[in-house]
Amino acid sequence: MKNYTHLISWISFEIKYDLKNPGMLLSGFLQMVILGYIAFIAHPTMGGKSWIVLLLFCSVIGTQLAVSKAFLNQDRGRWLYIYQLASAGTIIWGKLIYSWIISILMCVWALAVFVFLNDWPLEHTRVFTGLMLLVSIGLGTIFTFTSALSSKSAWGMVVFPILSLPAAIPLILIGSRGTIKCLNPVLVPSVYNDIGFLIGVDLLIVALVISLFSSLWRD
Repeated sequence: MKNYTHLISWISFEIKYDLKNPGMLLSGFLQMVILGYIAFIAHPTMGGKSWIVLLLFCSVIGTQLAVSKAFLNQDRGRWLYIYQLASAGTIIWGKLIYSWIISILMCVWALAVFVFLNDWPLEHTRVFTGLMLLVSIGLGTIFTFTSALSSKSAWGMVVFPILSLPAAIPLILIGSRGTIKCLNPVLVPSVYNDIGFLIGVDLLIVALVISLFSSLWRD
């Protein structure tokens, strides 16, 4: 119960910090509006596959920008404060849960932009929503941990995209394969295999992050 209370307090701490410093979040939202508008101008009558691929691309870029601040924007004084505030387990779980919330919000915002600018091409909304939710959680986890790794480097903002984008490629490929199947009038049963793969990948990534973060934190 005590750990749960500390976790809630840490998430509240993250929310309050972002409300005081909303620049990165607002940049992510604005960037997706710009990317969505560019996609609409370039392909005003885009097909369903192009719609999904560009939507995923915008979600990845916006999420990467918004989640990168998880560790990269911490100065030395704030790190010393964090060391005294909570344990490594509480911090990484708090960061992950908050990053998942941000990732889902970014995905919903990208979807709203694309729906506003283009037609709705999907036939199976509930399955598509589940796939995008799993992709968002995976992206939030990957970007949070690569942000933590990059924060240990003097060139963190350069190292972060180099580490994060290749790590996110398998997740994006599985997600795009599954979401494209939601365009079919009759849902292909193999889409549930894609959902299973995404669940497995998300669980594996979270387990690796939790197990590796303590060593990184002590360093």
